[in-house]
Amino acid sequence: MNEFVHSPDPPRQPRARAILSLNPYPSRLLYQGMDPNADGDRISLPWRTGLLTQTNSTC
Repeated sequence: MNEFVHSPDPPRQPRARAILSLNPYPSRLLYQGMDPNADGDRISLPWRTGLLTQTNSTC
């Protein structure tokens, strides 16, 4: 006779909270885009990355 014995799940540990502090000034944004005048299949278009940097902050 086969018996299945169920063992209880181990107690769950509380998860640690991760806090990420960001300095909003100067703000920078990394983006990916293409030339709006480019024509053709989206997959074959030359996608490029760019970096926008905020320079006129009043904070």
